[in-house]
Amino acid sequence: MRFLISVIVIVAPHLVVVDGAVAAAEQPRIVIAGCPGFCSGDSELFLVRPDLGERKRLTYNGRHDGAPALSPNGKRVAYTCGGKGGHGDICLLTLRSGKTVRITSTPQPDNSPTWSPDGTQIAFEREVESVPQEVANMTEIYVMDVNGENVTRLTDDVTLDEAPEFSPDGSSLVFVSYSDGDSEITTLDIESGERKQLTSNDDLDRDPTWSRNGSRIAWVVGDGELHIYLMNADGSDPVIISERDAYGLDWATDSGRIAFTALEGEREILNILKVQDGSTKAVDLTRSWSYFRPDW
Repeated sequence: MRFLISVIVIVAPHLVVVDGAVAAAEQPRIVIAGCPGFCSGDSELFLVRPDLGERKRLTYNGRHDGAPALSPNGKRVAYTCGGKGGHGDICLLTLRSGKTVRITSTPQPDNSPTWSPDGTQIAFEREVESVPQEVANMTEIYVMDVNGENVTRLTDDVTLDEAPEFSPDGSSLVFVSYSDGDSEITTLDIESGERKQLTSNDDLDRDPTWSRNGSRIAWVVGDGELHIYLMNADGSDPVIISERDAYGLDWATDSGRIAFTALEGEREILNILKVQDGSTKAVDLTRSWSYFRPDW
């Protein structure tokens, strides 16, 4: 099961203008996808201040907009936008003006963009036609310049490689790979191409996210319910930190909190986890919408 929906949280270091509104200094913000009910229709992007329970709608496209990723300077959002034939492309939204630019437009679906720390590149997953033909189409990890040029394929497996995230120093990606027949958390050194599988179990491993100093990785594990685990960046010392049924993790800029999505009744709700004590708090922005897959 794959999720295309996301959230992003930042701490604004100064006043930031977003669609004509000024966000307070030092106020944590999230960009999140949301849709009515249990998301049977289109989803849109919102700007959220979770500590205040406030939201501001960013897109009005009447199509699926998801997997948002905020640029390092906080000025643009890369996200999956509805493309031709109903599949996803990668789009860029400028927060100040609201202008959107489509930077990929191919017959293959693109999803899950993630920014390099210097803001010059975007990594993403792309569905590719598999060989041999009897194997279902797979997704591989690509990287491109922020203008959509110099697209380079980074993985080449007869399998699924998906949900990439740059390390804080920009040298590596962490992602989900099915190369051993099961979903496992894997890292890729971008310069050398060296891969390292960090997990090895029969459960579902999903949604890896780096701590902001790059020393640890959080992810979800489970067979049925998915719980939040933490490990060192080399895969050592894994430990469970929350038994909440969770997915769509992303670590806050201060590494003290993790945002995630949890199912509450028939809706998906944004939650915030304190890493130190494992306590969680639901942020129910409205009782008629679902919100999902956070990204601080």
